[in-house]
Amino acid sequence: NGQDKKDELIQTAESVTEKVIGSVYEKKGEMKQKAQAQTEDIVQLVTGQQEKLAKSAENKSEECTESIKDKAG
Repeated sequence: NGQDKKDELIQTAESVTEKVIGSVYEKKGEMKQKAQAQTEDIVQLVTGQQEKLAKSAENKSEECTESIKDKAG
């Protein structure tokens, strides 16, 4: 009868809604993971650049020290 059809439609709608919600949460999780991975990549890049700059600065200061020693020597 009509009530059975109505109940069936409600159940179908509920299961579709659950699937959609589940899918949205999965996507959210994937997006979070991607964002975290990208953040980690950026942090590593920045850290790498800082290390390069620090080494470069050390080398330059050593060169300056050597140069001063030579001139003073």
